[in-house]
Amino acid sequence: MLFELNLDAYVQARINYEVRNNVAFADDQFVMELSRPTLDYRSYLELPAFLFMTLSYCFFFSFYRVGASNVAPTTWPAAWLVFFLAFWLNPLPIFRRQARYWFLRVLFRVCTPGYSRVEFIAFFLADELNSLVYTMQNFYFIGCAYGHHWPGNVFTVCPSGKQWPYGLLLCLPALSRLIQCLKRWYDSRLGIHLINAGKYLSVILQQCLFVLWRSRGSEFHDASFIVWVIIATISATYTCSWDLVVDWSLFRPNAGLLRQDLGYGNHLVYYIAIVTNILIRFVFIWYIPASARHTRLRSFFFALAEMLRRWQWNFFRVETEHLGNADAYRVTREIPLPYRRVEHDIDDEDFGDSHQTPKKTNPLSVRLDRFRRGLVGESAGRGPGALNVGARGHAGQREYEARRPGDLRRRNTDAGGDNGEV
Repeated sequence: MLFELNLDAYVQARINYEVRNNVAFADDQFVMELSRPTLDYRSYLELPAFLFMTLSYCFFFSFYRVGASNVAPTTWPAAWLVFFLAFWLNPLPIFRRQARYWFLRVLFRVCTPGYSRVEFIAFFLADELNSLVYTMQNFYFIGCAYGHHWPGNVFTVCPSGKQWPYGLLLCLPALSRLIQCLKRWYDSRLGIHLINAGKYLSVILQQCLFVLWRSRGSEFHDASFIVWVIIATISATYTCSWDLVVDWSLFRPNAGLLRQDLGYGNHLVYYIAIVTNILIRFVFIWYIPASARHTRLRSFFFALAEMLRRWQWNFFRVETEHLGNADAYRVTREIPLPYRRVEHDIDDEDFGDSHQTPKKTNPLSVRLDRFRRGLVGESAGRGPGALNVGARGHAGQREYEARRPGDLRRRNTDAGGDNGEV
């Protein structure tokens, strides 16, 4: 349901996340492949709100033991899971069938990585699942609990996070992204996808070591704990750096640790997002205190924090993709006027006068920008210097992580002349 707020923010900031004119060509799919005639941001909430309402009814029936003489209270949640599957698979043209089947098709692409070309929506949804691993691992707990008829000591019979099926479910989303990155590297031969694959490999190692440590009794003097802390620190640093430098394309020079082009007007939200993203990425530290009490409660709140972090990540990841499309001339942010503007036009006050003293360059931002440009490369993407290959004159493979806002503008400016400005 929180994704509705993402969609509303995209609309307010004029971030194009849909498909143009409901055309199915690859070069007409801007960001998320959503079609306005099928489902817009106002009607998106219908599906999760309806499912949440039915789940609330099941909770009410279970807690108040409605029909307890004939129906066990634990039957209502299982009944809702059956209803959930029937709802999504319903072939009748009701309840947004086109949108439901679109989601199932994308989910199939996520579950079969490497089978087809990786588009933005496929790895976007896979990233969403990476933040929902707590929910996914609970599927095994629910199956175990129902298999043992919900015994009184259910947490002893079905210990959470201490058996190998938990580790498998924890690793599945990261494994899907790992294969997607390898597939994209195979198609494009861009090294950045191998670096991205290393990020998800570190996540898989961290999850496996965590389950191993829990299965060995969660002892702090155990060697598995030390190895887990080291790998978890590397993974958190790896993923957090990727979030800020590549996914959000921040820390540009002369931009106050941000970037020149910003889709949202309030700059404060970017700084808040940077701080909160770092804090939540390192939330595993709170498992370290030498006390095994309330482990399940802590896991729940940590999972909730990770879900909110991913919701926050959505705002800036789609914004960055939209700005990258604008730089690659796939969408237009500003339409050129058919007349010359007055030099001291009032609208140019935000950009400053041309005779003003240039801002002092931050050496740290320059180094980070050089590192980022060397990491992601500037030659990829659609621009004046790109080859016209593939269907309809567009590149055969869209390199999302390899094209960041401002790269084409910087390259055209370095080449000389102002004709390359967007």
